[in-house]
Amino acid sequence: MSYTDILVSAHGAQLTNMFFMQPGGSVMEIFPAGWLEHAGVGQYIYRTLAHSVGLSHEGYWRDPTTPPCPYPNDSRACFRHYKDQPIGINETYIANWLSKTISKFRNTSLLSSSPNQHQTKTTCECTNKPINPTSRL
Repeated sequence: MSYTDILVSAHGAQLTNMFFMQPGGSVMEIFPAGWLEHAGVGQYIYRTLAHSVGLSHEGYWRDPTTPPCPYPNDSRACFRHYKDQPIGINETYIANWLSKTISKFRNTSLLSSSPNQHQTKTTCECTNKPINPTSRL
């Protein structure tokens, strides 16, 4: 994760790994439908973590295609219903977000006056073959 500049992930415990990213990176968190209404303040924990370690928590995707909760009068049952559904994504929305984020990151990286902010590896640890320096993004 220390070489990750942009992280796109569904909401969940795996997002705690952003703690190992370098400051200045960007995170997009993907939520299932119904999360806004039923998850409470817990849905903001990773945004808070991102900001506390110097990352931009810039994007959200809330899936509008999840089937509606069959228990509309039971908030807890609806929370479990939405939590257990697969999360669909809007490829256009995420591609546009990634395009803007990559452009912003490239501009920030190129303008950075600190040459050691991101140390780029020159060989792959697994094969010891040279790495294309432009393939990082």
